[in-house]
Amino acid sequence: NHRHAIEDYNKVIEIKPGEAMPYNNRGNAHKALGHYKQAIDDYNRAIEIKPSEAIFYNNRGNAYKDLDNFRQAIEDYNRAIEIKSNYADAYNNRGIAYAVLGNYRQAIEDFSRTIEIMGRADAYYNRGRAYFDLGNYRQAIEDYNKAIEIKPDYEDAYINRGVAYAQLGDINLSINDFKMAAKHGSERAKNFLKSQGINW
Repeated sequence: NHRHAIEDYNKVIEIKPGEAMPYNNRGNAHKALGHYKQAIDDYNRAIEIKPSEAIFYNNRGNAYKDLDNFRQAIEDYNRAIEIKSNYADAYNNRGIAYAVLGNYRQAIEDFSRTIEIMGRADAYYNRGRAYFDLGNYRQAIEDYNKAIEIKPDYEDAYINRGVAYAQLGDINLSINDFKMAAKHGSERAKNFLKSQGINW
C-alpha cells in the first residue's frame, strides 16, 4: 500500500533527514499514486543530497514524462546517462520521450542502445513502434517478432504486428496476430475480432 509506504518513509526521513534514498522511495510512492509534483519535490531533495545517483534523475524524468513535460524528462534522462553510461532504463525512457515528440530516429537510437545493453522485450516493442511510425513496417515486424520471442504473451506486440501486417496487405497474418492477442486476454483484440465477425 503506497499510502502506508509514504507514512513509513516520513518516519525514516524524520530520523535520518540527511539520507537520499528515503526521499527517492517516498517519491516513487507519490508517483505511483499520481502525485507527480510531490514526487518531483522528493526526487529534487534526493538529488540535492546525492547528485551522483543516476536513478534519482531517471525517476524524476519519469515523473516529468507522466506530466507530459517530455523535454524536461529528456534532460533528466541525459543526466542519468552521463552518470551511468550503460543505464538501459534511462535510454529506453528517453527513447519513449523522443518518440512522443516525433523524433523517431533519435528514439530508435535509444531503443537500440537499450537492446545492446539488455535485450528487453519492451525495447524491441518500442523500437518496432518507432519504425512503424516512420512507415518501415517490415522492420517494425522484425522487432515485434523479437519482442514476442522474449515475451510470448506480449498482447500489444501481437496487436501492433497485426496492424503492420495489415499495412503490408497481409490480412491473414494480421488476423492471426489479433487472435493470438485475444487468446492472451487482450480486450482490444477481442473487440476488434467481434466487430469483424471473426471467431477466435
